[in-house]
Amino acid sequence: MMSRWRLSTSASLLPNSNTTRYVNITRSPDTDNNGLPDDWQANYGLTLNATTSTQTADPDNDGRPNLLEYALNTPPNSSAGNAVPSVANEVKSTEGKTYLVYRYDRRRTSLDLAFGLEFSTDLVTWSPTSQQTELIGTPTPNADGVTERVVTRILPDVTQFAGRKVFVRLKVSTP
Repeated sequence: MMSRWRLSTSASLLPNSNTTRYVNITRSPDTDNNGLPDDWQANYGLTLNATTSTQTADPDNDGRPNLLEYALNTPPNSSAGNAVPSVANEVKSTEGKTYLVYRYDRRRTSLDLAFGLEFSTDLVTWSPTSQQTELIGTPTPNADGVTERVVTRILPDVTQFAGRKVFVRLKVSTP
């Protein structure tokens, strides 16, 4: 049975001035073993064990399967969610070079999701290793309290891509 785990921490100062950190790990059930938490499915009206509640189903036909909707914290039954990854050319001030920068929001508390970028030159064959990336800073919590913003720089600088196209996409999986 695939499980969903959430991590929360708290700190308290004890009388002897030592700080103790308490870690709570709670499991969110996945009784239909589809890789999506039951509470998330119920919250959006998805029926357990139904074809519309699988990881790859797209009940709102917005092009984002349920697993991606869960990972980005967007509704699986409405295309109104606005958590679309963005890509832009940005100058790294310390070098004066322009890099492709990829931004996306992801669910913060799910320990059972893996996020990664994949690259392609033909939109057919995708590889996670054809380009190097570097995280810019640390992920920043968003105001919704559920997601965080991740900003990644794609290496090398854009002058190295002259004359060829490189496509990038976000891949979300359950380990």
